Amino acid sequence: SATTSSNLGQTSTKWEKSFGTDWNNSPTPPALIGNYIYTGTNGYVYKLNKDTRAQEGKSDYLGGSFGYSMM
Repeated sequence: SATTSSNLGQTSTKWEKSFGTDWNNSPTPPALIGNYIYTGTNGYVYKLNKDTRAQEGKSDYLGGSFGYSMM
């Protein structure tokens, strides 16, 4: 299994994804399930490929803002 480095110099950001600049666009904490990251923002849940960040799915509009809720 993979190990997590305890040395900050050995880590890096693999990719990042912006959902906008307004505070309403702040995504929920991500849920990692298999090869996908699920996060909600601005009334939608997004399915992102964890390796490429490609958006592979988006829910129907669920309404409102998720704020700081958990998935």
